Amino acid sequence: MEFFLAILIVLLVLIAPAFFRGKPDRKRHSAMSGAFAGMDEMFHPAGKQATEQLAEQTRATRPLPSPEDKKL
Repeated sequence: MEFFLAILIVLLVLIAPAFFRGKPDRKRHSAMSGAFAGMDEMFHPAGKQATEQLAEQTRATRPLPSPEDKKL
């Protein structure tokens, strides 16, 4: 019984900072998001692909306007 209690305490100590870290206005990612991403890839591959496409679109840069374009 003490062994399981020790494991539970160690897990709480390792995971707790992920919940209290970061700025409140910024989107926070938990420490377990990697584990859930692996589960998502196994059980819902279309969702995993959609998540990757969304992340790629947010990182993509917008094309620069050409010099011939007029400013509105």
